[in-house]
Amino acid sequence: MTYRYITSTIHAPLDDFFKKMEVYGDRYLIVVSGEDREEIVGIVTPTDVLKYFYRMEGVDLKRPHHIQEIMTKNPFIAKITDKCDEIANVMIERNISGVPVVDQKLAGLIRFRSFLEFLEV
Repeated sequence: MTYRYITSTIHAPLDDFFKKMEVYGDRYLIVVSGEDREEIVGIVTPTDVLKYFYRMEGVDLKRPHHIQEIMTKNPFIAKITDKCDEIANVMIERNISGVPVVDQKLAGLIRFRSFLEFLEV
């Protein structure tokens, strides 16, 4: 699991995703909500953005687009106590490559790359 992750809120403009991707070199944006901004409500990846614009008729890039419109809602969230093989199986079954991990609050992000790096050791 990586402890480096990027978050945004549901009301943030889509530009927030692109700016954070550029600055942090990451392809996952964990979308949070609530007063303490610890409730995970979605994830945005480049694939989500492409699917969103593909489904639109007459894409108006001048209109503001928001994270809430684009994110994958209610993502699978792992607990820090979950077994790695169980998380990996869910990732394979659901064809997802990144999973937020919580330990009462957001603790990190596990990706397929995390498993590959672990196996290389």
